[in-house]
Amino acid sequence: HGLGCATMNPPAPEGQSLLPGVDKGGPTLGSFVFMSMSLSAAHSAAVLGIVYASSIFEDGLGDFSNGMATLGYVASTLLVAVPVVQVLRPRLTLCIGTLCYMVFFSCFSLATTKSLRHHYTGLLWFLVASGSLIMGIGSGLVWVAQGLYYRASAKVFAGVQGISLVDAND
Repeated sequence: HGLGCATMNPPAPEGQSLLPGVDKGGPTLGSFVFMSMSLSAAHSAAVLGIVYASSIFEDGLGDFSNGMATLGYVASTLLVAVPVVQVLRPRLTLCIGTLCYMVFFSCFSLATTKSLRHHYTGLLWFLVASGSLIMGIGSGLVWVAQGLYYRASAKVFAGVQGISLVDAND
């Protein structure tokens, strides 16, 4: 079974690997690659959103958004993420963390509407600040959970490949 949020665990075709240079693929490697690419895309989109906010919103809102995301990330990583991962396990924590990114994207999408930007400044700041804070909290959850996910994937991969854990991580 896969370790990822989605059940996208394609087995390698007979005699082929999912990645060049890997003798045996299997569902674990497929899940690992899918999860890595998904988290990379989500993080890149979030960073792009904050950079874009700096260019279209009034002065200071983009910077404030970045500050709120950083505050949420630091607080989550230091205070919340470890207990959450211990209770919910890495897979569910990754799913929840990724959903926090979706809250940010939703708040940001609403905030970019022309009428909101021009007529409801207080609501605009609230949407951007709360969305950024929630995304930061989700980022902290993802950071901790993905480390455990990668560790578990390396153990499974080492077992499938018949190599040591050290060699699996090189």
